Amino acid sequence: MRLTRSGAPARIVAVSAAAIALAACAGVLGIEDRNLDTSGDASTNEGGVGPEGGTDSASNADGPGADAPASDGAGNDGPSGDGGGCADPCTMAMGLNHPFQMTSDSNNVYWTEFGDDLGSANGYVKGCPLTGCGSGPKVYASALTNPRGIVSDGSNVYWGTATYSVVTGGIWSCPTSGCVGAPHQLATTGVPYGLAVDGTYVYWANNDDGTVHRVLKAGGGSDIVLYDAGSSLIPEAESCVLDSAFVYLTDYNGDVFRVPIGGGEPIAMAAGNGGGGWPVAIDSTFLYYGLGGQVVRLTKTTTDGGVPVASGIPDPDGLAIDPGTSTIYWSNWGTGTGNDGTVGKATTDGGPASVIGASLVTPEDITVSGSYVFWLSSGVQDDAGLTLPSTGVLMRNAK
Repeated sequence: MRLTRSGAPARIVAVSAAAIALAACAGVLGIEDRNLDTSGDASTNEGGVGPEGGTDSASNADGPGADAPASDGAGNDGPSGDGGGCADPCTMAMGLNHPFQMTSDSNNVYWTEFGDDLGSANGYVKGCPLTGCGSGPKVYASALTNPRGIVSDGSNVYWGTATYSVVTGGIWSCPTSGCVGAPHQLATTGVPYGLAVDGTYVYWANNDDGTVHRVLKAGGGSDIVLYDAGSSLIPEAESCVLDSAFVYLTDYNGDVFRVPIGGGEPIAMAAGNGGGGWPVAIDSTFLYYGLGGQVVRLTKTTTDGGVPVASGIPDPDGLAIDPGTSTIYWSNWGTGTGNDGTVGKATTDGGPASVIGASLVTPEDITVSGSYVFWLSSGVQDDAGLTLPSTGVLMRNAK
């Protein structure tokens, strides 16, 4: 899913309702390239998850306030293998509506589905066991407005939904076993993009105003602003990860920053080359980030921009670290003009890279758990290069 700015591919950027209205009046709001089918008018769809987990549109009959079914018939999610009868690469689920970000723990893989378009209220949060989706994915929440970031601590899964028109965005959680009634709302917010979690808090990078936040993951706490964007250093914050000292994040320009975990001014670590949507990952020593054409490794305590660990990757849009094997995995959208996406890996010390999957359709994100690597396809592209709704796929391959 991409917006195009000056002809360059970039991760889709959601903006505040006021900014959307301004762009629409100016006639410049257009989703192109790695993006969504915009045949509908998203500005007229004001449904979505409300502050109590209900929906703001009566047309959303399957709202997040209801107990989620074990599998989802909408979107034609397909059955998968059980780990023994599904050859690599294994198609675990089909019919996903613009899957956007993913995560995993020792038992499950989880992902968000953005929905049809900006402002549409038909996004999902779903998950499957690592071994397969059975008759279909578990639905944690539905009728969501543009969910993006998602993270799990093994006990709960956390995600963010966007503010759009009369709908207010939020940070939400459910047990990994499934929501009991409505998802639990931890905070209201603007347009959360990346999420991260530690033993106490859920953290997020707010895309619409460049701020960084955290809230108690157990609930009952207030939104704590770690960076209030007063110095305007982070335009359109995107992906984020954390360790015990800092929240690390990228912005629309591909710049990399670290923000003290207790709050404070961002520290610039690397300058991007535009394009937006570049991912970030972390291990005990290094930070890794995607940049147009390469994956870069950077010592977490320095600001020198780092060194490439893999090159020849036109558009890396997902990163995952396997600390047990010191291997970094990436998804690569490709040129955006055909089925030339790839999934690859390399050792974190910059050893030889190898391709796990080639000639792929719109790889969007990646995660690693157990014996497997998982990735998402955003969907089939039409003649204009837009990814069509409900054509996304969840894939799995042995590491």
